Amino acid sequence: HRYQPLSELRFLAPGLQDQELLGATQFTDAVTDDARLVMRVLGEARAEGGEALNGLRVVELTRENGRVVGLQAEDSESGQRYGFRAQVIAQATGAWADELRRKEGLEHIRPLRGSHLLLPAWRLPVAHAISFMHRQDKRPVFVFPWEGATVIGTTDLDHDEALGREARISSAEVDYLLAACSQVFPAAAISCGDVLSSWAGVRPVVSTDTTSASKPSDEKREHALWVEPGCVTLAGGKLTTF
Repeated sequence: HRYQPLSELRFLAPGLQDQELLGATQFTDAVTDDARLVMRVLGEARAEGGEALNGLRVVELTRENGRVVGLQAEDSESGQRYGFRAQVIAQATGAWADELRRKEGLEHIRPLRGSHLLLPAWRLPVAHAISFMHRQDKRPVFVFPWEGATVIGTTDLDHDEALGREARISSAEVDYLLAACSQVFPAAAISCGDVLSSWAGVRPVVSTDTTSASKPSDEKREHALWVEPGCVTLAGGKLTTF
């Protein structure tokens, strides 16, 4: 960590709202391109003798005498079903985990949506990721450079739509993220017309609140491990840090 006083911060983040600002803390963290990471893992698995099947949807787990011994999968194009047997089944289906696993106790997956806005880099040029608290709900929000563009994100709210549908940003989330940008870069006057595109994802967060009364951001972001006889079920959220 390194503290950057306001006199230096103005050079690191031009255009930053500096009224009543004393400075900022600068630190280094990791960024992962999740799509490339998935392809890398699949490639190495196949190189080690594993087999990756694309377009197959697991429809149910096969149990015998209370133990998971395999699964039933369906070809998304032909509709043909296939049966697989194995000594160990690892379920890593994220937000969809509750659709297959045997739910016991109060713990369940609470799908939370996070959405982002993409801007042209010239419209809001930033050399560093800027993290700050949104004045509306005191949540951390980021403005950061990414692949030649600038990203504003993320939101954090319950995803009430069907998980089978592609997640998408809402108009309220657009307003929320634009307000966040205006909070720290008011002179840029970023508006909806500056947005190139948006994307949204659903996080699988473990919760014991069956009413969703607690704030989404209050839920613990930790990996969860459920163990059934003969079956290991894993559920963990995507981790991207800046």
